[in-house]
Amino acid sequence: MDVKDLKGAVLASSIYIDGKQAAVNATVTLPEITPATVEVMAAGGTIEVPVFSKLEAMEASVTLQGINGDVLKMLTPERHRLTCNLVQQSVGADTSKAEHVKANLEVIPKTVPAIEATYGEAAETELTFTVLSYKLSVGGKVVLHVDPVKGNYKVNGNNFTKEITAMI
Repeated sequence: MDVKDLKGAVLASSIYIDGKQAAVNATVTLPEITPATVEVMAAGGTIEVPVFSKLEAMEASVTLQGINGDVLKMLTPERHRLTCNLVQQSVGADTSKAEHVKANLEVIPKTVPAIEATYGEAAETELTFTVLSYKLSVGGKVVLHVDPVKGNYKVNGNNFTKEITAMI
């Protein structure tokens, strides 16, 4: 029997904005990928079929402790490169190791965040972004690459929109 590694806790994280480290151990929410659906009438009823060449808008967020001037520079209304490095614990039948998870995103700030500050506690800031492009790598291997602008939807190296973009 093939035993798969168990993925554990996130051990560390870092956020880079336009190539410069901006934060460590921040909370990151990576985009949800939601394709549009079309209804198809079948013999026994209606079926909703996902259309991966047409995706709903993607959003990501970063939540930081404290008020960080370097990160707040990212609020300029222009395209930015956001890189999230995560280190997760990976436990196998015979080993326990750290595994690198990397997300590269092209983003535009969606809001100027409210800053929550309470006496005696660290201030908290949540930055929310519209995502234009998203690439996720695990252990150095690209497992997801979504770029609606270029018409790409790749999972484990398979481009599921290649046929469609070749016809236009």
